[in-house]
Amino acid sequence: SFYKVVACVDGRLLSIFDGLTEYAVGRVLRQEVRAQHGGGLYVARSARDAVRATFNLPERSKLLLAPRVLLRCQVRGPLLEYGQGKIAVSALLPLEAKSLDSSTCATYAGRCRAASRPRLPRQPTPPVVSRRADGADYNLERAASDRDTPAQPALDLRRGNEDVASMLVSAAADAAAAAALRGPSLGINLFGGEFVF
Repeated sequence: SFYKVVACVDGRLLSIFDGLTEYAVGRVLRQEVRAQHGGGLYVARSARDAVRATFNLPERSKLLLAPRVLLRCQVRGPLLEYGQGKIAVSALLPLEAKSLDSSTCATYAGRCRAASRPRLPRQPTPPVVSRRADGADYNLERAASDRDTPAQPALDLRRGNEDVASMLVSAAADAAAAAALRGPSLGINLFGGEFVF
């Protein structure tokens, strides 16, 4: 089995990217695979990879914020692997559709994109000053620098920490895929046997 995440709009399963390509359980779609993203239908080998792929959709995607559905599919034709679990195929048959948490992918994807955008330099902030019990001013930043052991910097997700962002994306993808696979199917399910297409 292969997997694909699509948008669900008014009960129709549509491509998140173009908003036009319609998927339906039991109906074959075809598009010839072409190198360098020139054609084909995109799938992933696991539900997790399919959900994770939604975090890399371009901002120009038509249904980026629509509720999501996870499709389990059979595929045919040449497979062209692009890496990070993204595979282009020439024919795709959706076998089962399961609802994804409608906010997970879009929300986290938006946050990750916002975190990765370049930011204007921050204005320096004045030193943090507090009053000691005896009434004297106490500079907290200087006190930290005067210690034998330097203070550890706080974790700042806005500074492009790709490892942390990648871990957050992975965790969100894992949770969303696991929840969808445990949940009930939507509509018809086609189980057992191979389909000729």
